[in-house]
Amino acid sequence: MKLIPWKGKRELEASRPADPFIRLRQEMDDLLGRFWREPFGDAWNRMSEMSAGPRMDIAESEDEITLHFELPGIKPEEVEISVSGDTLSIQGEKSETTEEKRGECTYSERSYGRFARSVRLPAGVDSEKVDANYRDGVLSVTLSKLPGEKPRKITVRRP
Repeated sequence: MKLIPWKGKRELEASRPADPFIRLRQEMDDLLGRFWREPFGDAWNRMSEMSAGPRMDIAESEDEITLHFELPGIKPEEVEISVSGDTLSIQGEKSETTEEKRGECTYSERSYGRFARSVRLPAGVDSEKVDANYRDGVLSVTLSKLPGEKPRKITVRRP
């Protein structure tokens, strides 16, 4: 979080130079300064999120934890799932080629690349009981909770 000093209206007007060219120069300096600190701004953050691996949702019930990974266009046999200690890892490679011939022209589109994502599992998950399902481009991995680790409901009494 960045802290920005607050300036009142009078202080702000007093700090602005009267010459519009000097003000333009200051604004350009600020713009270039922001560019060198964060070259691609918010777009850079979104790209780095995508490169971290496939998007994931987590759902938890009383007996299990389910992780849903988005893997569109990938066949189930192209995905490798492993559990090592308290870490669940998925990885694979996508290689898809579409080719269409229209008269004398050939239209070709390729999509390929490796993906990987590792998730640290919470305490109380049985890493021996893992079930994986793939349907409509979504991989669902279900992990059972250990019997002694299920949450207990504790009632609050009045004295």
